[in-house]
Amino acid sequence: MRTDRLGRRAAGVRRCPIPLPASGREGAERLFDWRDQPFPKTHDLGRLGKQAVDLDPTLEQRIDEVVEFTKYAWLFRYPGDVDEPSLADAAAALNKVRGFVGALLAQLPDEAR
Repeated sequence: MRTDRLGRRAAGVRRCPIPLPASGREGAERLFDWRDQPFPKTHDLGRLGKQAVDLDPTLEQRIDEVVEFTKYAWLFRYPGDVDEPSLADAAAALNKVRGFVGALLAQLPDEAR
């Protein structure tokens, strides 16, 4: 299904307006896989982040910047429950999570990215 530049589904299907928790989770899973570390199936960026910091303490600042976005995994799940964030807020959040994922992926060799 096509999405816009913030990851929202096209054709009026509402969902989490930005795939922040999923993006963060997938970046963490790549790091954990590469390091042969088991990991929980969760969108909780705080929980995943703590495990990532245990592997590399330099990731702590990045995790502190994104842990608040865990709520996006459930907050916008059903239409009409809450107002969606503004485009500016969504773009700022997306940039923080991209930085987090980039920091995670930087821990990996090129062939594992």
